[in-house]
Amino acid sequence: MTKPLLLCLDFDGTLAPFAKRLELARMPTRTRRLLVRLAERPGVRLAFVSGRKLSDIKARAAFPDACYIGNCGLELEAPGLRWLHPAARKAKPLIRALKAKLGPLRRRLPGLVIEDKVYSVNVHFRRARRRNAELIARSFLKPLVQAARGRLLLRRSCLVWEVLPSVDWDKGDAILLLAERLGGRWDIVFVGDDTADEEGFKTLGRRADTYRVGGGKTSARFRLGGRGAVYGLLRKLLR
Repeated sequence: MTKPLLLCLDFDGTLAPFAKRLELARMPTRTRRLLVRLAERPGVRLAFVSGRKLSDIKARAAFPDACYIGNCGLELEAPGLRWLHPAARKAKPLIRALKAKLGPLRRRLPGLVIEDKVYSVNVHFRRARRRNAELIARSFLKPLVQAARGRLLLRRSCLVWEVLPSVDWDKGDAILLLAERLGGRWDIVFVGDDTADEEGFKTLGRRADTYRVGGGKTSARFRLGGRGAVYGLLRKLLR
């Protein structure tokens, strides 16, 4: 008997093209229609797995019966289930205090975008109108993170510095937890394109079919050339 499918999908760069502004990211209509058809299939559960905060990815994906993993695995929600990593709860006041100190950095780097994710904060330098914006942001953030005495972590992703709780936990761990809480045995597919997804690929190993979108070194078992190939994979799963 075929096991049910838990289809786990990153959002930005995987389902939706990167947008100039975070709030403008949208899933293409044809992709959404395909996911609607997949979600209607018996034995298929959709899970949107994002670095965005939970409320943001829920509003952006907008599938009422889907599962959602936000903040790179720190938050999880599914019908009848809501979970928050204990380290995220403890880090919340630290993140709030750090965010309150970012005003000088914003003034120094016009175009910098601060994304408040409650349990973490992202500093996007993609549109910063100054050379060496990445290094300037890092030199500003590093001592603030060090002042937390090991409780926070500074990590670089795609044109962004992330400040998050220092905990051995990633998207892959959250996917495995979700599968466990849903009950039964699942075939897991996970598709993603960035640093946080790579950590998830490593955690999942051969317990899932993992797909890296785009180039670069990867721990995923398979590779997709771009979002067009993601669409092709979704069509294949629909057959």
